[in-house]
Amino acid sequence: DYLVSTGNISGEWKTVYNSIDFRKYDLALEVEDKAPLLFLSRLDKVKGCHNAIKLAQKINRRLVIAGNISTQPDEVDYFNREIKPHLDGELISYLGPLDDDQKNEFLGKGLALLMLIELDEPFGMVMAEAMACGTPVIGFCRGGVPEIIEDGITGFVVKNIEEASEAIGKIKSIDKAFVFPCLIV
Repeated sequence: DYLVSTGNISGEWKTVYNSIDFRKYDLALEVEDKAPLLFLSRLDKVKGCHNAIKLAQKINRRLVIAGNISTQPDEVDYFNREIKPHLDGELISYLGPLDDDQKNEFLGKGLALLMLIELDEPFGMVMAEAMACGTPVIGFCRGGVPEIIEDGITGFVVKNIEEASEAIGKIKSIDKAFVFPCLIV
């Protein structure tokens, strides 16, 4: 919209919204009682994996992490300092990067996807992917999170780790059958 508003353009401009191919995802209506919390993202500090780890440790709930490790020196240092020491294969596990088929299976087996970001990310595709699987999202109230998550319906919008912890206690109140349809506009 900014470029269009400056008047320094030619032609016709239209907004292209982020989307996913829903045919690649299966709606999972039930998960195991001990289903893990999930984190799926590039493992950069601003994506908040360390916040997901803090939450899992606070509530003693299994967390499974998936995503690419950045090659940027400061992000490699972040991974080695704030994520790797917590990987014990029991409470905190790391799978590595996932392809679309693996994401579908991964997201369908989780209690909730954690989006505890430290930036004002305009749209996190992983939230749409999780909701396409019926998996609720718990996310910090930043960027596009409050626009994507319908609080109490498709997940919970929280301000901090304490509120995220409380949201985990309410996650069973989310009807997974309603998480997916809420995405259709």
